Amino acid sequence: MNKKAVLLIFVSILLFSFVSGIAFVETRIDVADSGKPGQGVLSGSGESEGVDWWPMFQHDPSHTGYSTSKAPKTNDTLWSTTVGENQWIKDVYSPAVVDGKVYANSRANGYLNCLNASTGEQIWRNYTGSETCPAVAYGRVYSGGANDQTIHCLNASTGEEMWSTRVVDRFFVYSAPAVEDGKLYICGSGGGGSIFCFNATTGEQIWKFDWNTAADISSPAVVDGRVYAHADGSTRCLNASTGEQIWAYFIEANSLSSPTVADGRVYVGAGAKLVCLNASTGELLWEHEVVGQWTDSSSAVAYGRVYVGFYDHNVYCLNASTGEQLWKCTTGGDIAICSPAIASGKVYITSSYADYKLYCLNAFTGDFIWAYKLGEWTYKLSPTVADGKLYSGSGDGKVYCFGGHDVAVVDTSPSSTEAYAGDTINVTVTARNEGTFNETFSVRTYYDSTLVGTQTITDLPQDEEKTLTFSWNTTDVPGGYYTISANATTVPGETDIADNNFIYGTITVTSPVRIAEVIPCNQTGNPKGTFQRGTIAYFKVTINSTALIPQSTLITINLYDNTSITLSVESIQGPTWPGTSTIIFGLSIPATATIGTATVYACAYTDWPSLGGFPHCPEMSVTLEITGS
Repeated sequence: MNKKAVLLIFVSILLFSFVSGIAFVETRIDVADSGKPGQGVLSGSGESEGVDWWPMFQHDPSHTGYSTSKAPKTNDTLWSTTVGENQWIKDVYSPAVVDGKVYANSRANGYLNCLNASTGEQIWRNYTGSETCPAVAYGRVYSGGANDQTIHCLNASTGEEMWSTRVVDRFFVYSAPAVEDGKLYICGSGGGGSIFCFNATTGEQIWKFDWNTAADISSPAVVDGRVYAHADGSTRCLNASTGEQIWAYFIEANSLSSPTVADGRVYVGAGAKLVCLNASTGELLWEHEVVGQWTDSSSAVAYGRVYVGFYDHNVYCLNASTGEQLWKCTTGGDIAICSPAIASGKVYITSSYADYKLYCLNAFTGDFIWAYKLGEWTYKLSPTVADGKLYSGSGDGKVYCFGGHDVAVVDTSPSSTEAYAGDTINVTVTARNEGTFNETFSVRTYYDSTLVGTQTITDLPQDEEKTLTFSWNTTDVPGGYYTISANATTVPGETDIADNNFIYGTITVTSPVRIAEVIPCNQTGNPKGTFQRGTIAYFKVTINSTALIPQSTLITINLYDNTSITLSVESIQGPTWPGTSTIIFGLSIPATATIGTATVYACAYTDWPSLGGFPHCPEMSVTLEITGS
């Protein structure tokens, strides 16, 4: 018998064990004085400027499961904190993260725990009996007691109870609360199902919508003045202010999936299908069926895609507009009851009933990035992303925080790919902090294995880039082909160091040896511009070397007639000394040479090209006249 069947039987037994009555609530209130009897004051959402916190189940009242926060690309753990376990039960449920604090409920002892988000140190804890993700807003944290029919409101900083509301005619509150516009929305179940709306300041019940169904564990989504909820084969849309039903869609399949609302669409899992409805009318837009399977996963929506898990161990990525399957990725366990979190182009989702791991996948391709074992039970877990870190409850009684130190060189670019020795090449290097902490590190640039320079980047914030410029003076650099690279030093705690290095490619440095002049001349080197066929033409080649040491040099000289036919070739090989050198070459002019203008080319190489030599410098040419005998 599967766990869903066990759960439904258990609920059914409880239903027969209680006597139904008229719905009412008992409320205890401890709120700030508003100047009016019995009325509390809400002030502020508790969100720090510039940080996309994760204040409730699936990130926001619409349950998108998407955060604009950066997210870790490795499974390095920053900390793990045990918040509750006993011999049989160790579950820690999905956390909310706001203002540098993590709020997580433990099934083992029923406590709501508040931890330091950076260190994992416990700040406070208070009993709520909740088995879901809490909601944080207005400096308060809200949580529903699973089996005591009670909604709790605590001071988010101290854990002191502000108010509690007991929903007497509903035996369970497994639903995660959603808070929007000063109101708290939550579902209760047992003896029928209901959606409740409370004043988030006072706990006073504003309205209740009775579902008249056996069970309701899903969390309501709240968007644009409407509430969306799902239970026992139907999805409902209610007026958020009055609780009046606007529309209902009947799916004929029960599910624990909570609705996700994005871009005018409602996504909800039901049986073997993920259904997409028009948020305004409830009209069916599309459905995606995985035959023979089931899902209780709440969808996440980002990048024009919708992500959901099924019992077949697969994460599915669908086109959010059409339902077309874009990819699926097979994990090692059942992920149908866990909901994905999306951030930084990654999908995070936990598995249960098999390998009990937290998975990280590429959100665009479904490619596996990493996995991490979370214990032997990970029921109803949904990861949380905030402030560059990933948080997860677990089956071993712990809250885990993933993140770490990671720097990278993302680009290296020279100002030129060709230079003469003595020229200066500017190499720009861009480094990025891809971790979750501000980092100080050094960046070095090399040609081959020779250091060009070192610069230090100080206190670079996460996901920020810094571009540096290194000046490479090529004086005394032998001519040749050189590989340009850059390296960021490994920071303490960094494990992903593959991207610390960046290789640009090769730069050609023309050596300090240059042909300064080539002139036709007589045997003693005096200029002469006309030569007869059948005689020897002489050419004076002047070479300059700015190097401090001798340079291996091959000088070749080639004579061509005006039809580009080779008339004569000469060469000499040996060291070229620093300073100016002069060589006189004699080339024979064949008696059959064409009369007219001829051209001589002089080239300087490090060695014969067939032996791996390369030019010291560009070739130089000069013309002469060939006359008849």
